[in-house]
Amino acid sequence: MCYNHMTRICPCGQVIPNGKIIDGKHRNLQNRTRCLDCMPFGQSRYKKKSDEEKRAKNAAKAKRHYDKYKNKYGVDPINVLRNKRRESIINAIGGKCQICGYDKLRANLAFHHLRDKSFPLDIRRFQYRYEIIMNEVRKCVLICHNCHGEVHGGLIQQSIIDDAHARLSSSVKSVEYPTVKEVEASIRENKF
Repeated sequence: MCYNHMTRICPCGQVIPNGKIIDGKHRNLQNRTRCLDCMPFGQSRYKKKSDEEKRAKNAAKAKRHYDKYKNKYGVDPINVLRNKRRESIINAIGGKCQICGYDKLRANLAFHHLRDKSFPLDIRRFQYRYEIIMNEVRKCVLICHNCHGEVHGGLIQQSIIDDAHARLSSSVKSVEYPTVKEVEASIRENKF
């Protein structure tokens, strides 16, 4: 049976030709399901998604993925990832306040920006790539919240902060920055 001679009908009732000259070129129309009136040549039958629709779809997919981990293992892998990355950077910097030496609770340590602040280094930002985070960390001094308040209140001199930054810049060790896959594997093995 030769399929070239089969007549195909569009849902609107028109016959779909096997080929036609469009824009000076012969175009093969044998795989079409709609006539050229219903769906002009070059147009897709699928709706093109806007950037907002794509972003929403990807966000929903990510939420389903992380909800699955949270329901299965009882922890949110993104929070585990952020905490591990923050902890690794604090360890590489020295793990204590650069002014007073406080090191009892890591949650009481803050990154104080000295210049060119692109974004705050709060816990949400530690899901960014290593290079982005380290570029921001290099502009900071690690200090406790008490010293941070005193810095902003003007009680600690700028020369002390600059000295702390100079010591920090020279003593930064290499950072083991965990990846998402490593964190998910540690969650599966209950090693978080």
